[in-house]
Amino acid sequence: ACALARGGLCAAKQGKFWAYHDQVYDRQGEDMGQGLVDEVAKVIGLDQAAFATCLKDPLTELALQKDLQLGELMGLQSTPTMVINGRKIVGGHSVPELEALLEAIEKGLK
Repeated sequence: ACALARGGLCAAKQGKFWAYHDQVYDRQGEDMGQGLVDEVAKVIGLDQAAFATCLKDPLTELALQKDLQLGELMGLQSTPTMVINGRKIVGGHSVPELEALLEAIEKGLK
């Protein structure tokens, strides 16, 4: 999971986080190691040299560790977990369920 997370951080630096995200989720059940990270980077057209440099950059590891610490502080224990307006939503949900949740949150803010 950490290799995938590092890849996501580096894809974001090239403006392709969501393309990376979508490819990773479409490939659930495959080996989730560095091979998948590298393959996804190629599929979505990342600059391979910049991507490889980013993966090895100590600042990337630092950013990942900060994210992990924040998750621990918030009591996050599983993936996927989302936090919207301080409300923790655990587990996978369908698009209609998430849309209904967001609508309820928006109504509560007004």
